[in-house]
Amino acid sequence: MPEAEIVERCSKPYTDQIATVGFLVALASYVVYIAQPLSVLRAPLAFLLCPVLIYSVVLAAALYRKGTNDLPFIPFVVGSVFVVGGVALDGVATLMMTPTLRYEANSVARALLDTGLPVSFVVMCGIVSEVLFTLLVCIL
Repeated sequence: MPEAEIVERCSKPYTDQIATVGFLVALASYVVYIAQPLSVLRAPLAFLLCPVLIYSVVLAAALYRKGTNDLPFIPFVVGSVFVVGGVALDGVATLMMTPTLRYEANSVARALLDTGLPVSFVVMCGIVSEVLFTLLVCIL
């Protein structure tokens, strides 16, 4: 059996899990934030974002380890730093323009702010979520 088929067969459970998690998150986000029939679940779904992203990063790393080629380390690090720098710049610009996040339009941030959580917690949750998502995209 060719090596590519072996790798593909070994990585199938991870790709299935990533696809399932991605589909469920997209569906839940649509139902809760856009269609809004279950808008009472906005805050709980927002709190689940970080654990789901951590799980997704772990799955993506496991999927990468099933491959046969090595990751080009220097381009990966440089690209990741560049993208994470963009995320950081976005966060700094948002805080400079509206330090209280009074006009924040992000549905997840708005759900957390509407529960009465301090702005500093919402900002940290946003930064962690964006960094995890960025890392996930870089790994995939």
